[in-house]
Amino acid sequence: MISGKIYALDFEPEIIRTVERKAIEFNLNNVFSVLRDFMLEGSGLKDSSVDFVFLFNILHAKDPRRSAKGSL
Repeated sequence: MISGKIYALDFEPEIIRTVERKAIEFNLNNVFSVLRDFMLEGSGLKDSSVDFVFLFNILHAKDPRRSAKGSL
């Protein structure tokens, strides 16, 4: 469904391994999993280098609205 690159970021190694395993299982060559703490380090991607961002489960942050706004 998506022809571009998909970046999956998480700070849990097991989640990254699961994403990698599923990408192989479904033959998805455009999925790139990145072990990274988004809340502390940001995405590591260049500004304006992506067309869409989906943040999931950031509600545990102290101030999720501020965190998302500042990180994007």
